[in-house]
Amino acid sequence: MTPTDSINLTEEAVLCQRSPTASTTVLYISKLCKHDGTKKILSALGLDELQAGYPAHTNASDKDFSKVETDLFWKCQSHYVWLQLSQSEKYVDVRFPYLDPELIAFCRGLPRNHKCIGQETKVRLRNELTKQSLIPKENIEAGRIAGTKLGFTPNLEDWFRRGYNDWCNENLPPKAFNTVDRLKTRFLLTIRRSLRGNLWRKLRLATTNVFYDLLDEGKLWV
Repeated sequence: MTPTDSINLTEEAVLCQRSPTASTTVLYISKLCKHDGTKKILSALGLDELQAGYPAHTNASDKDFSKVETDLFWKCQSHYVWLQLSQSEKYVDVRFPYLDPELIAFCRGLPRNHKCIGQETKVRLRNELTKQSLIPKENIEAGRIAGTKLGFTPNLEDWFRRGYNDWCNENLPPKAFNTVDRLKTRFLLTIRRSLRGNLWRKLRLATTNVFYDLLDEGKLWV
């Protein structure tokens, strides 16, 4: 997938989510699967949220752990809504085994040390997979320490070097913003909380123009 692929999918992604978005990857994968005749996709959406796969889980105090888990899972559920709409109805049938209600209830009821110990993530899941020999050991070990999984960030950094940054700059600050919001946008983009956070924030803000254009054209309500 290239920066151009993602830019070309931005309008469709915004239509699916009905809001500015920083994620076009799922649409790209869906189109590939539709093209090659794939009938069903199994998504791992929800796994990290239920099995303490993020630094926010491992860094939380025992008192705050449940709230952190709930907040992350809520964001995951919100993401699931547009994933389901954008993929299942238009492209391929997507199944989300980790969002099964019984599994969610089971995982939420597990003690913290079944999910993370220190900076180690997905403790029980890794133990179960090791016992069953279902997947290669190197896959089981990947991302064992919180923050080492990396996710989409390396790709996003590469895309910004190959043209995404120019496209974002052309669309910032969003043209429909008033003077105060334009200043806020500039300020947000100067705060370097993390490289990952800044790239996603910049990309989402840049797609705001697409959102307003679709809104003006009445396409968001069709």
